[in-house]
Amino acid sequence: MNANPSNTADPFAKALPKGVFTRIAPKLKYKSIKSGERIDITGKIFFLKSGEIEIIGLHEGKEVVIETLFSGDLFGDFFPEKANLVEIQAISRMSNSLCYVTTPNFWEIIDTTPYLAKLFMKYLIEKQELYHYKIFTAPLPARHKIMYEIELLETKLKQSFWGKLFNIPLKISHEQLAHKTGLNRVTVTRELQALKKEGRVVLDPKTKGVHLQRKKV
Repeated sequence: MNANPSNTADPFAKALPKGVFTRIAPKLKYKSIKSGERIDITGKIFFLKSGEIEIIGLHEGKEVVIETLFSGDLFGDFFPEKANLVEIQAISRMSNSLCYVTTPNFWEIIDTTPYLAKLFMKYLIEKQELYHYKIFTAPLPARHKIMYEIELLETKLKQSFWGKLFNIPLKISHEQLAHKTGLNRVTVTRELQALKKEGRVVLDPKTKGVHLQRKKV
């Protein structure tokens, strides 16, 4: 089954045993999403087969990017009958291939495996805490938000399948970084140049790659 997310960095999706996913597979439905399309997550759990999804939260009426998801990652409406700590929306940033199962069907399978149910609850608590943190750090200084996004994306890149095989530099444009942090492009460019002078980031003018400057031990 090509949708099996076992190669992802997503901690819960990675932990799904093949046997459990095999039981989920017959209930899966598939969907292609265009760039810029908002995804209705109501009552559904999604596996991202390929592409890139942004999870959006609201802070004082303004949309804030709180997580970027890649192939194999898991997202959706985990508790449809309960209020989440952070209300979210999912937006496609490129053409994506998704598969999904209804939330009740997903929980029915998870609940039959006690250690998975416990792991999933821990995963959801940590996810909600991350989302809550991203929403309420929106007013923080620009530099803090930029460094946080670079560190988060670099970590996810290194944990990806290709990132484990090759030393791939993090490539993100100033526009993309501005969107993820809620800052304007001029502010992002100014802060990146300052961080470069301080030796905290490296900017490649040819590839537009950005990565952290690690101190030598």
